[in-house]
Amino acid sequence: MFRMSPVRIAALLALAGCSDVEVTTYQDPKTDFTKIRSWAWFETVNNDAPDPDVSELSRRRIKNCIQSELEARGYAWGPADKADMLVQWVAVAGGTVELSPVGFRYGVDDPLTRGPPVGPANLSEGSLVIDVVSNQTPRKVIWRGVAESTINRSLPDEERQERIRVAVAKTFASFPSRRGSP
Repeated sequence: MFRMSPVRIAALLALAGCSDVEVTTYQDPKTDFTKIRSWAWFETVNNDAPDPDVSELSRRRIKNCIQSELEARGYAWGPADKADMLVQWVAVAGGTVELSPVGFRYGVDDPLTRGPPVGPANLSEGSLVIDVVSNQTPRKVIWRGVAESTINRSLPDEERQERIRVAVAKTFASFPSRRGSP
């Protein structure tokens, strides 16, 4: 007879509740991730206000989940001027956001360096995009993950937190690990 612990049952139920999360990823085939050891947050020069529909608590949760996924894969956090890769994310809780194509070089508008548009050009409510950018000049997206799901504003706080965790984990499922499997 097969038995499951209550913890596993709860985890499966939580995942079942997040089964509507659809993920697409892109990885630059020319990037050697075995040489990448450290990461930092990419601080953009764009001073646009963050999406007011994404609460500060949700922002912290997303950042903490991203950090946990990177650490589980063996990447160490470091100062931005010394990190091998930079991480930037955007969550869309209301309206739409236009997404730059993968291959876009940060700080340089050079159409010759842009890769093919990967994923949707316009993201709508319920989207989370995580960009990993090389920290070498010119900076360029070397990995992108996009998670899309339906937003249910009536969920209890614990369930919203679990949905964020699952969405980030599913997004990073194909991200190269320095430790075998996370």
